[in-house]
Amino acid sequence: CKTIGIAYEDSLIGEQYLRSAREACDRLGIEITGEVVVPQVPAEKLDEMRVLHARQPDGIMMFGFGIGVQNINKALGEIGWWPRRYT
Repeated sequence: CKTIGIAYEDSLIGEQYLRSAREACDRLGIEITGEVVVPQVPAEKLDEMRVLHARQPDGIMMFGFGIGVQNINKALGEIGWWPRRYT
């Protein structure tokens, strides 16, 4: 991927992972096209995925403990977008 959108959990670990990802992307020449915060619980993620989709990144990354990932694929299906996904 040359461009990436980032979804990160609303938690200290999510914010730490985000900071590290920004540094790594900068070093590797990967452009971050957008960042969205997601709840740390299973919740609707449609609005957040629409924000990332609007900038058309090559892929998306998700950072946090993992529960926040729930419903991301559902939201992506609803908008008809299947980017590469990394956790």
